[in-house]
Amino acid sequence: MQCTTLLSVIRSTPALSRVSAAIDAASFTLIFNDPNARLTFFAPSNDAIAAAGAWWNDISLVSRSLFGSIVPGVAINSTQAVAANGTVLSTVKDM
Repeated sequence: MQCTTLLSVIRSTPALSRVSAAIDAASFTLIFNDPNARLTFFAPSNDAIAAAGAWWNDISLVSRSLFGSIVPGVAINSTQAVAANGTVLSTVKDM
């Protein structure tokens, strides 16, 4: 069975090319390239990043945004995410 990292999934998804570049710029590649990582990442699409405006060019803001989108210790699939609508999750930023 081939081991896939979250980073490889992000890099292979054209709609996530801007978040991929942000991961590189923020030096988060180790987090996302760990095949044993158990986490969920709510990745913003290129369209969401474009809508965010110029602040996305500030690496310190991007870093905080990325940390606020990582839920450590749990892998959440789409069915679980829909069922959890309205649930507050602790992110890396909260730790």
